[in-house]
Order: sequence, then C-alpha cells, then structure tokens
Amino acid sequence: MSAVALFDATALVFLAAAFVLLAATPPRDDGISRGLKYPLLIGIGLLIFVSLSNVLEHAGITQVLDEYEDYAEVLFVPLVAYILYSRSSAEQLRLAEDAEREMRREHELLMSVVETTPAGIVVAETGGTVSFANDEARHVLGLPAPSFPVQASEAVAADLTAIVASAPVRGIRYRGFAAPEGAWYAVSATPLSGSLSDTGGSWSSRWIVARASCSKRTASSSARTSRTSGCWPT
Repeated sequence: MSAVALFDATALVFLAAAFVLLAATPPRDDGISRGLKYPLLIGIGLLIFVSLSNVLEHAGITQVLDEYEDYAEVLFVPLVAYILYSRSSAEQLRLAEDAEREMRREHELLMSVVETTPAGIVVAETGGTVSFANDEARHVLGLPAPSFPVQASEAVAADLTAIVASAPVRGIRYRGFAAPEGAWYAVSATPLSGSLSDTGGSWSSRWIVARASCSKRTASSSARTSRTSGCWPT
C-alpha cells in the first residue's frame, strides 16, 4: 500500500469515528442543535465517501467510485455554507431570546418599583383617557380596578387634560383631581417617548407623577408628622 493510500485510510478512519460520535451526540439548544447536527452528518458522510473512493483508487482495488467523487466534493461546498448560515441564525436567535428575557426582567423590576412607590404615576392623554396608573394614582384619581385604557371622570379628565397640555412641567403645586378642600399635589409631567404627537397624531401621551403636597400650615409642622400623614413639604 502506497503512502497516499495509507493517509487516505487514516483519514477515512478518523472521519468514520467523527461520524459515529456526532451521531451518538444528542442535539441540544445550547450546543449542537438538531438543525446543525444533521447537516454536519451529511457533510462528514460526503468526506467519508471521498476518502473511501481515494483509498480504493490508490490501493489499486477499483475506481468505480471515482466518477461520483466530484459530485460529493461539489455538494460539500454549499453544505458548508448552509451550516455556517444555520449556525449564525441560531446564534442570532439565541441573542434575541436573551435580550427579550433581560427586557422582561427589567420591565418586571420597573413595574414593581412603579406599583410600590408612594407617588401616583399616570400615563394620560388629552381628554382624560388613562392608559396606565399605579395603585396610588388610582386612589387619587378615583379610578376603578386596573383595566386600561379607562376614561377618567369629567372633573379629573379636565385636570389631566390641563396637565397634559402644559407638559413638560416639573414639581408644580397643583390643587385638583376632584380633591377635598386643602389637598394639594406636587405634579411633574413629561411627554411619553413615541407618542402619536411626534408623528402628527391627534392625541398626546404624557407621564404624570403626582404626590401629596402639604399645605403651608402643614409644611411648617415637623418632618416626622408630615411623613406620617403621607404629606411631603414642597
């Protein structure tokens, strides 16, 4: 047996071993996926066919497989391209899923902060339509259980419309929201990024943050009393 035939036989043995090991490896999402495993098996199978044809030819046994060897080599190139494309697509999908999971965690964290903050946080539109409000805001505005969007009452809608029209504002003292006599709020409002007003739409969404604000008489009391009553001096 010539040296070339010996090298071909060695390559055939290693390729066959790789084929068996790959076939015995279960597909996994975080490793060799099903969409990558079987194209790899086909590619290694083509190389095995080429190696077997070379062994038979260089050992002087037969050249019957030689005329099909070129077809296997031609098929190998697009198969490699498909494997690379499949691997790239799988990696992009994995990154997109990781980003989605991270965004979902950040959203859950943000919502937990928003729901537990002592300030009322509202997303409102001109006309008094509320598309989001946390627990404190629902209490202040007298809104029903969280089911959005919801239309605020006429008096509250007038207040929200006025604040939306004035945005952006920061820390203004506001007496409204159909509040009882003497109730004041420190209100901030800012345009909500991506609202229809940016593209010529007919309505405009605003983040509105409102927290109980002390009257002048209450503000002169101790900080401890103010915090206990839920009222913060401004």
